[in-house]
Amino acid sequence: MPKHIQQILFDLQLHAGIAEAIWKEKGLIKGGD
Repeated sequence: MPKHIQQILFDLQLHAGIAEAIWKEKGLIKGGD
């Protein structure tokens, strides 16, 4: 897999993780269920 594609996928996963943490903190999604 080309290096830049791996970097894009990594960035997407990172941002998704940050967004999820923010959403949990705001109570927009329920954690663990």
